[in-house]
Amino acid sequence: MELKSRINSDSLVNNKLVEVSIHFLSIGEIDTMNEKFQAEILIESKWNLDDLTDYDPKLNWNTKLYVENALQDCKEQITYQHFIDDSCLTIIESRYLKGILVFLCIYHIPEF
Repeated sequence: MELKSRINSDSLVNNKLVEVSIHFLSIGEIDTMNEKFQAEILIESKWNLDDLTDYDPKLNWNTKLYVENALQDCKEQITYQHFIDDSCLTIIESRYLKGILVFLCIYHIPEF
C-alpha cells in the first residue's frame, strides 16, 4: 500500500512544499481485541532549500515528522540524502519504522 501527499507548512518566514510518500512494506499480526497491529513502514519526504550547498538536519529546517500511533518499542531509522537540482538543494528524508502500532480510529473491521 502506498499513500502520497503534498504538505505546505505554515511557517511565518518561508512556506515549504513537502512531498510525502508512505509505503506499508508489510503488515503482520493484527490484534483486534487490543486494537494493535505489527507493521513495517517506509516514509519518504522530499523538499527544497534555497541558498544552501550542504544539509545538516540538526541545523537546517526539517519536517519533524513522526508516527503518532507507534508504540515506544518501535524501531525507527532516519537517513538523509541531498543533491543540488536547478540551483536549489533538494533533501530526501527516509524513515524506516518497524514495530507495533495502535489503531487511531476503529469503526469497522472488514471480514475476510
